[in-house]
Amino acid sequence: MDQSRFCTGCDKKLASATKFCPQCGAPVDIVEEKKAKPAIARRRTLKPVPMILALVLTAGLGLFILWQFIPVQDVALNEDELLLAVGEMGDLLDVTITPAFVKDKSLLWESSDPDIVTVDSNGSLVALSPGEADVTVYHRSGNSAEARITVVWPTINWNGGMYTGELVDEVPHGYGHWVHPDGDDYEGEWTDGEWHGQGFLTLSDGTRYEGTFAEGRLHGKILAAWPDGTMEETYWDEGILNENFISYIDAIAVSLKLYESGYDSVPKKERTYQDLFLKDDTRYVNWELVLEKVEPDLSVEFLMDIEWLYENGDVFARESGTFSLEPGSDFTTLRWGRGWNEPGNWTEGRYSVNLKIAGETIANTSFEI
Repeated sequence: MDQSRFCTGCDKKLASATKFCPQCGAPVDIVEEKKAKPAIARRRTLKPVPMILALVLTAGLGLFILWQFIPVQDVALNEDELLLAVGEMGDLLDVTITPAFVKDKSLLWESSDPDIVTVDSNGSLVALSPGEADVTVYHRSGNSAEARITVVWPTINWNGGMYTGELVDEVPHGYGHWVHPDGDDYEGEWTDGEWHGQGFLTLSDGTRYEGTFAEGRLHGKILAAWPDGTMEETYWDEGILNENFISYIDAIAVSLKLYESGYDSVPKKERTYQDLFLKDDTRYVNWELVLEKVEPDLSVEFLMDIEWLYENGDVFARESGTFSLEPGSDFTTLRWGRGWNEPGNWTEGRYSVNLKIAGETIANTSFEI
């Protein structure tokens, strides 16, 4: 054993053999120490990995690497064609990638006409307006699949028939087509569930009306095609046919009245309208025709034929005059007279006056002398 000296005061190890610490003067304590044996380095032997585990790990790593590069062979959709109603939406197309266990399944979706149908990055469709469009799904491998999407208006029951067209809150509004079981058929504009605007109405007897509708009724100028094949411009007021419409000049004959005057006509407010005239007092018999223009800004000039007939139909006089409708007023008053400067020249009896435009009688009346 070896001996070492330590100061009991400052605890320092002293090299010289002395009984007191030369620095602090404290007694020295002698301590015996055992010599440490030198350490012997030993080799650690690892146990070998079982062969089967090594093979498994190697094979798994190979499969993992191979999986990264397996190519996509095909991309397919569950539908080649799809019929949708406007407003319909959802994940309506399913994609199948072959083989199914490939790693890269990222896809890109595209619509050939987004105004008709849109598709998002997940393949969800939204049908917007009637028509046809192709929706295609692409894979980066170059494989793709396509489906033809046909979008139509929705169809609902309405007023005893079937309506197909635009809806607002499940009510026909916009453009639509309505068919009734009895054969009536309307196609055109709708407002709040009623025909309103431009449209076509075909009745079960074959009569067809084309023109303006208001609150479910014919209103305004309407082109009528009758079952016998003839066509006629007509005018309607809230579903009632106006028999006095003159299609040639787009005006309505409001009234045809008679009054007496001399060669010079009298102001309108001084006229006395009548259909019985005294022979000894009558000079000129004048007719006054009031026309209502369908379009106030209309300006048209036309020729009118005037027939004065005896009661038996013989012609008393036939003449023609040029008249015009001027813009800026809804109504126009026309006048014409027949007679003598002096009274007493008329023959007693009944007469009639026929007014014609383009060969069609637009107004007529009768009077008695």
